[in-house]
Amino acid sequence: MDEATSLEDMLIVPDPIMPNFPETWLWTLVDTGPEGEIVFTETVPETITSWSAKALCVNEKKGFGMSEVTSLTTFKSISLSIHHVHAAVIGERLPVLVTAHDNLKKCIQVQLTLDLSKKFRVLNSRQFRDPVCVCGGKNFTATYYVKANATGSLPVWAKATVVAGKCRETRDIDLGYAGMSDEVHRKMLVKAEGVEQSYTYASYLCSKGNIINLCISVKD
Repeated sequence: MDEATSLEDMLIVPDPIMPNFPETWLWTLVDTGPEGEIVFTETVPETITSWSAKALCVNEKKGFGMSEVTSLTTFKSISLSIHHVHAAVIGERLPVLVTAHDNLKKCIQVQLTLDLSKKFRVLNSRQFRDPVCVCGGKNFTATYYVKANATGSLPVWAKATVVAGKCRETRDIDLGYAGMSDEVHRKMLVKAEGVEQSYTYASYLCSKGNIINLCISVKD
């Protein structure tokens, strides 16, 4: 088992659920006009699948009609995922795993980007500065090591972009998807150093109507 795989087993933060993931799609009523045709634009769901579609039409003179079934295949050339710890301590050395998956049958060149603003310091950013080769159906995992220099719920953002260029010595490379990308936005909770401590003090007072001032010294 390599280092990336063993770390990924320990970092249990799941990928975010895709916001547009329906089982059915395009339940839309449109008016075709007198020519019986219409062209409109829709955003396809984020589902890698094949859709079967047909149209139902109604005309006041010709009645009811149904089109033949057609199909549409939707997919993403590249998929990205991030694994990191849910919570950490400021100054702690942390692994952040960024995985790019090639959904194509051929190899592609992928440029990985990890943006942690100025609230993290990436210790090995130069290691993944150049594009990497990811071949059809396979993954590439980049393990970044970072240190947080601020506390709170800090943003973690990563992006994978398909770029043009040769992929090692292989000739089986797909250049038609250059510019396509996928990105993931996350949050990492970073806490201050040290262990929270609490102290309890007890005092008994009996004023009998008089005002009593009591000073208590609290340790740092």
